[in-house]
Amino acid sequence: MKQVAQHTKKGESLRVFYEHIRNRDLSTAQRLIDSILGEDTSTEVITAYKCLSFWQDRIDSVQKEQDLLSQGEFYIAQWHHFKKFTEHLGSYTPHCQFAFQHYAFSQAIAFFMDFQKTLKNKDPKLSIRIAYCYRCMGQYAQAIQYYKQCITYNKEDAKLYAELADTYALFGEINLAKLLFREALFIDPQKINFQHLESSVFLTLFEDVKALNMQDNEAKEWLIIYGILWGILNIKRELRPIEQGNIKQKIYQLEWEVKENKDAQPELIPRLLTQYFRILEQYTTFSINEKLAQEYLLKIRSIAPEIYTLYIQ
Repeated sequence: MKQVAQHTKKGESLRVFYEHIRNRDLSTAQRLIDSILGEDTSTEVITAYKCLSFWQDRIDSVQKEQDLLSQGEFYIAQWHHFKKFTEHLGSYTPHCQFAFQHYAFSQAIAFFMDFQKTLKNKDPKLSIRIAYCYRCMGQYAQAIQYYKQCITYNKEDAKLYAELADTYALFGEINLAKLLFREALFIDPQKINFQHLESSVFLTLFEDVKALNMQDNEAKEWLIIYGILWGILNIKRELRPIEQGNIKQKIYQLEWEVKENKDAQPELIPRLLTQYFRILEQYTTFSINEKLAQEYLLKIRSIAPEIYTLYIQ
């Protein structure tokens, strides 16, 4: 009974400690963890103490940053260092991780919000930073709101679409997430930073494509193709007439590049296949046209027979 009571007391004390961390009250958290250590030197308590020390040691450094924007960015950068730091700690619990993750990104948001007050107009790049912070804090509704605002300023930003898709996936809106992630890949797969994504749907797909003996950049080009073939990126939308025209122009240009370059750059084939897939979906799902669909299937077979075989299976 005594051991159970001690365990319960430690659990309650750590719960309060993590609450102080989430509330960005490091001084009170420091006093509490010092008190806990007087009675309990378990690995979990020592880990919590080390995590707090990591951030305490950086308070002076952040104050040396020149402006509010730099101070906010400092916390984001330090979070990535903190993740590496925790890899070598024992008993790094989800409660501990969430508390310090919330601390780091809420600190960043506070600085960004203060910086925003100094501006005459909204800065889309600042909104992107704020959206990213909310997403990392698990506040997905707020993150989605900011990402959508950002996209209104830049409708051709693959990175934005990918992070919005990732946020929707974490929020449980998986179909919308898949649709938006496809948009990101169609715009420019090389702009997507997978280190900034968290959804297992997209991260697993990326790893599975890399497992086909591809490096990161090559895998990004093939991601949409295998995502469609494997039935993962299966949420489609109808193309507008102007989009169909643009895609056909891209196809013409890519076909010429592939024809002129016998030793075509590795990315040309998946880029051309991507455009074939986009227009093929239009003719097989929306404005049905079996003749044109067959024409593009033959084009696929001519440059990638193995992809053609997977597609018709």
